[in-house]
Amino acid sequence: MGERESEGEMIWTREKPTQPGWYWYRTLHHGKPTFVDMVRVYPYGDTFLVRSMEFAGTFIKDFTGEWAGPIEEPEEKGTGDE
Repeated sequence: MGERESEGEMIWTREKPTQPGWYWYRTLHHGKPTFVDMVRVYPYGDTFLVRSMEFAGTFIKDFTGEWAGPIEEPEEKGTGDE
């Protein structure tokens, strides 16, 4: 997981994530996206759970769509209090 065509460019794959982090997830119907969500993948024993606004701790094995990521978290900007 985490395959990229070039620096910063993600590609969709059916390969499930193998490390925790934020990912794009989508389902397809007749080759067209029908649902797209940004999800968080958490370790849970020897597997992973997926959470988002749509999924509340669902086992990763239950997902059949495509993945892209992991998504790098942005840097924190200074608060101006320095």
